[in-house]
Amino acid sequence: MAPPPAATRPGHGPPPREGAGPAPGEVLPVLRALADPTRLAVFTALFTRERCVRDLADDLGHSQALISHHLRTLADAGLVRSRPWEGYRLYAVDPEAARAARDRLAAFLDPSRLAAVARPGGNPACCR
Repeated sequence: MAPPPAATRPGHGPPPREGAGPAPGEVLPVLRALADPTRLAVFTALFTRERCVRDLADDLGHSQALISHHLRTLADAGLVRSRPWEGYRLYAVDPEAARAARDRLAAFLDPSRLAAVARPGGNPACCR
């Protein structure tokens, strides 16, 4: 006889949502935006100063088109903002958005959210 579905076995299934921190969909945009190594390099290059696409492209050794693409993704995730300046656009990390993203990620990864049976050695009944 096959075991019952995981969601009906004690200690299995999704964790409760109420007070459990952000849902995965709330952290995915930031995780996706920072998952690409080039995009992460662009993002961290903006930690030192506000910069234009040409400056970032020269510094990182990539084309302006590629840098623009990555900046758009970072901006769409809300991590970077831009402003016009003398015919250029200057890009900078949005401090409030970065703080909010950090807080969401910290809440999502908080180990206190783990159920007792999710901890190492906490579910001896699994697969029996």
